[in-house]
Amino acid sequence: MATKKTTEHGGDGAFQVAGIVLRDDPIVYLAAIGGRWLLDHSTPSWRALDPQNGFQRIVKEQRAKEIARTVLDTHRTFPNAITLATKAKTFEVTGCNLHLPHNAKFLVVDGQHRLWAQKYSSVDGTYPCIIHMNRTEQQMAE
Repeated sequence: MATKKTTEHGGDGAFQVAGIVLRDDPIVYLAAIGGRWLLDHSTPSWRALDPQNGFQRIVKEQRAKEIARTVLDTHRTFPNAITLATKAKTFEVTGCNLHLPHNAKFLVVDGQHRLWAQKYSSVDGTYPCIIHMNRTEQQMAE
C-alpha cells in the first residue's frame, strides 16, 4: 500500500485514496481514508436504539475527545483499522488507489470512538479502514 496520504477528487467526483484488495470473494479492501470525508460518509448502528439489530455502543463524548487530544491533535497514527461495511458491490481500483464514489455510504462496524474523535480535532486524521463490500447491516451483525 502506498505510504503517502492520497485524498484527491477524480474527474467523476470520486474520492481517491491509497488502497488495496485484501480479498476477492467476498471483496474486502484495505484503505487509508481521511477522517472528515469518512465522517460525512458513514453511520453507526446503535445497539441502544435497536437492541435486536444494532451492534455499536453509543459513543461516549469524553472518550472521543480524549482520542482526539492524544492521537489526532498530536498527529499520531491509529494503530488499528476501523471496520466498515457497505452495500456497494465493488469500488474501482487503479494500482494502489481505491476510488470511492461521492455518494458512498459506510456502516461503522468497529471503531466508532476513533472515528468520532475526528469531530473534536482540527487535524484531519488518516484512518486505516477494512471495507467489507456487498454487506447488509444484518450480515455484519451476525
